[in-house]
Amino acid sequence: MPLTTPVTSPAVCVIIAARNAARTIPVAIASALRETEVAEVVVVDDASTD
Repeated sequence: MPLTTPVTSPAVCVIIAARNAARTIPVAIASALRETEVAEVVVVDDASTD
């Protein structure tokens, strides 16, 4: 039986856990966004002081 649904590339969600990382978060986000299949970037922070 022929395939009826188009084959698509997988979507990727990047999750970045951060604590007191104000200086490095922009670099991490930029790196994630350079990937070709990234659909979403989520940054999670808990109780940072910066």
